[in-house]
Amino acid sequence: MKRALVYIAWFVLLAVGVDSFLYGVLFPIYDRRIELSKLWAPKDYVFIGSSHTAEDIDAEILSAELEGTVLKITVPGADMELRLALFTQYIALHRDNLPKAIVVEVTKYALNNKRFVPESSRAVYGYYRQGLLHEYLEDRFKKERVGILYKFSDCFSLNPEFPFMATATFWNFYNQVVVKSLSYLKSIIHRPVHSLPEIPIYGEVLDQLSVPDEGTLRNWKKEYEPFDNQISNESLKALKEIYKIAGKQNIPMVLLEYPTYNFGESDDLFNRVREEFGAATQSGISYIRLDPKRFEADPTIFQDAGHLNIRGRVNFAKALRVSLCDRGYCK
Repeated sequence: MKRALVYIAWFVLLAVGVDSFLYGVLFPIYDRRIELSKLWAPKDYVFIGSSHTAEDIDAEILSAELEGTVLKITVPGADMELRLALFTQYIALHRDNLPKAIVVEVTKYALNNKRFVPESSRAVYGYYRQGLLHEYLEDRFKKERVGILYKFSDCFSLNPEFPFMATATFWNFYNQVVVKSLSYLKSIIHRPVHSLPEIPIYGEVLDQLSVPDEGTLRNWKKEYEPFDNQISNESLKALKEIYKIAGKQNIPMVLLEYPTYNFGESDDLFNRVREEFGAATQSGISYIRLDPKRFEADPTIFQDAGHLNIRGRVNFAKALRVSLCDRGYCK
């Protein structure tokens, strides 16, 4: 009996140790993509959204364009309800020191609960076990069976997208560090020592026009084919709540529609979605959709059907600055 108790005790200690170790390894990977601690940072321009904001907004470029500090608060796959929570939390923290503009992300699929599903909110609930947003998430998911693993394990993730995020983190590291370093070393080998090349900068990348082939475009289309102009009641309710809060509290807010590639089909299908976006103006909110012919019909500015490449991000930042300044957000 005593031996059995000893084995059980050792098993529990080992399980706790492994759990703590795995949480210590996995959490930084997840937190790197989200970092809710950034909610505490007062900035001139705050962008709230999902991976579109994370990928399409280059804070360094946009800071230079707007001549102000830029903060991105993003959760990959964040649905409109989570964006509402992030929006209200930031306002609560900085009510006496509001930024020049709080920019909330939408796309033509933003109200489709098949495109933006609750799993990303569950991920935040699973990883951030206390602190910011936890009360909101606790209330949102309290009716669901969370499971014994969540109750007793720190490292257990409720996020089905974790493998994707881990892969994306590795891929970003590979592209930004490994590829650039190999290219740099290769150029050193093939040039005299006295004329070492500089690491490529944005200007050089912009001159490299990458045209996706037909196979790539087919894959893009296949990825987005399941999504349509569906409007879920929960997402629409959250969007209208954002309008209500911004209008009532006189928040300098912008509803920014991020570009998604148009495959040459009529976009009229999404008119009713954009009518809901346009309703923002009734609350004193600016709704911005940059030139569709320039930002939705050119495949050379996309890295996939929903996210811009470096060339696209630079052009997007320049056009966004003009649009924001025209609406009085640069003063």
